[in-house]
Amino acid sequence: MSSEPKAIDRYLKRLRALVPARTMALYTAITGLYPMLALKSSELPVWLPFFAIGACLAFQITIGIVKDSDKKWYHILLSGIAFFLYGLTQPYMGILGVFEASAEVHLVFSIIIVVFVSIVPILVKDFGKDNSA
Repeated sequence: MSSEPKAIDRYLKRLRALVPARTMALYTAITGLYPMLALKSSELPVWLPFFAIGACLAFQITIGIVKDSDKKWYHILLSGIAFFLYGLTQPYMGILGVFEASAEVHLVFSIIIVVFVSIVPILVKDFGKDNSA
């Protein structure tokens, strides 16, 4: 049992390395406005989740280039892919939620996220080292 918290810490460190907290904070702020626009995801304007994800990706890439200039370009790209997958699969806020995708589709994309978040740090050995928010 004592190794379980360490495994969770390693997983959270990988997730943190893949999607910076500043991007998640912006996404949470934007999507936090959704309930003011509609009570059900099907009532949201179709463009809204695309805008939210696009704005956050632009923010993440810009900050990654400007602030984290020591990061390699592929770190920023992989981080963007991880965030896009995350944003895609959010049940209410994400693209699949607005299009009312089935539970099976959400499950498939959720598995893809878990695999991506788990595999990328293994394949890219220097990923997540000294990545400050």
